[in-house]
Amino acid sequence: MFFLIPFLIILIVTLLNYFNKNNYLFNYKIDNKHKFKVSVLIPAKNEEKRIGKLLDSLLVQDYSNLEVIILDDHSTDNTFEFVKNNYDFKIIKGEPRPEGWSGKNWACWQLANISNGNIIIFTDADNYFEQDAISKSINYLINNNYDMFSCFPEIENDSLAERLFVPLVDNILTSLLPLSLVRTSNNPTFSAANGQWIVINKEVYFNIGGHEKVRNNFAEDIAIAKLLKENNYKISTLLGKNIIYTRMYENMPQIINGFSKNMYYMLGGNIISNIMFIILLFSSIVVIFNGNIYLLFGLVIYYYLQSTINSKFNFTTYLTFVPRYIFILIMSFISFYKLKTNKVVWKK
Repeated sequence: MFFLIPFLIILIVTLLNYFNKNNYLFNYKIDNKHKFKVSVLIPAKNEEKRIGKLLDSLLVQDYSNLEVIILDDHSTDNTFEFVKNNYDFKIIKGEPRPEGWSGKNWACWQLANISNGNIIIFTDADNYFEQDAISKSINYLINNNYDMFSCFPEIENDSLAERLFVPLVDNILTSLLPLSLVRTSNNPTFSAANGQWIVINKEVYFNIGGHEKVRNNFAEDIAIAKLLKENNYKISTLLGKNIIYTRMYENMPQIINGFSKNMYYMLGGNIISNIMFIILLFSSIVVIFNGNIYLLFGLVIYYYLQSTINSKFNFTTYLTFVPRYIFILIMSFISFYKLKTNKVVWKK
């Protein structure tokens, strides 16, 4: 019976996240009264084949007071030339990385220091957006008096490997953390953020030390969110479904490389939280073999909600949840090993 309690907890948390309309950016309206200068900052490393979709979506944004800056972080492909030859956006080449910095944090810090906006948006080269993404984001930030907010983009999955494993990124967050607590609780424990879309007041960013403060942290987004709460700033984290999109990985080798870098932090960044996830896995297995029709119905509901909360319906999740969660645990152990032995790199 002990293992049924964690299952009921994650079911309740998922229900709360799914049905709370305040958790979705697309539910917020635009009033067009804000004209702050906004800097969209994009660190890019070997993104020649992916960055075009992002930049095309930025060309059609309905927010006018906007600058876009791309930093090419020593790419070995033609990222710099592709952007330079096809777009009018500003692109710079990154400086050599100093000792003690992770690659992405150093890239973001350089970008922030040359930006001109009152508000800065950090986003990744493999994202793209609806034309009102920035307008909605600025309105949400200002109208709700937040100092920072972050979004988990809607994840697009084309290959079988992606459909099996990539949605787990959202599943973990929305199973274990009520997003409303990120907005309402002052406890830094209830901090969540996603570096794929961070919107932050520039003055506040530098007040807390920005990426320099978390220079060697590979979960810098969560670390920045905690810094903000520790300094009594207001933050929020939303789901970006129907507004902000990403395709994180394209094949199994990319998935393994990506998850093995950061899964330990996705599961909370400590041994206790990782052990809790093991208990959650076994609680789901116990529900299946328990044979209780009500619990089985609850399990079906849980996986339906998880497969639609921030992405298109994914039937694969119904049939493969046990191997998927075992895969998470393996990636968490590998991630822990890589972090402790300094074998994590931003991008190869």
